[in-house]
Amino acid sequence: SRDWSSDVCSSDLTLSLNAAGAINVNNANNDVTNVAARTTSGGITYQDATAVTVSSVAASASGNSPLTTGFDTSASGGNIDVKAGGLITQNNDITAGTGTVYLTSSGAGITQGAAKITAQTLSLNAAGAINVNNANNDVTNLAARTTAGGITYQDATAVTVSSVAASASGNSPLTTGLDT
Repeated sequence: SRDWSSDVCSSDLTLSLNAAGAINVNNANNDVTNVAARTTSGGITYQDATAVTVSSVAASASGNSPLTTGFDTSASGGNIDVKAGGLITQNNDITAGTGTVYLTSSGAGITQGAAKITAQTLSLNAAGAINVNNANNDVTNLAARTTAGGITYQDATAVTVSSVAASASGNSPLTTGLDT
């Protein structure tokens, strides 16, 4: 299990997190550009002060950190909770299996590239437009709220618009239905 209480900062930092237990990097002062995280047991909580991109991070030259792509808790079905002060851009898959994915942008929107989200439940909260429009997304339950802009969502299978409880970290509030 990894739990960082101090902040991780760099204007052009790529952060790769890999653990056999829960990953909790939940300091509001973290400031990286690209992030990827994978755990085989537990959930992932990451918070960033500005915009952040869910990306792929190459293996380290030392071999201490393997290739990490997107966010992945599929082995354990743990929750994935990402909060950013700016735009959240998803360029690589977010896979939570039977867990819940919380994406919260307090200062901008949420956009999705060619990547997909796979989870039991998805909660999207943003201060700007939410564009999670990949036809390969596959969630069972969805709730989304934005204070400015629209909501675009596409899924490969049936989706139930529902209520999603607040995240355990408090980064994502209770979200009910689709709210613009």
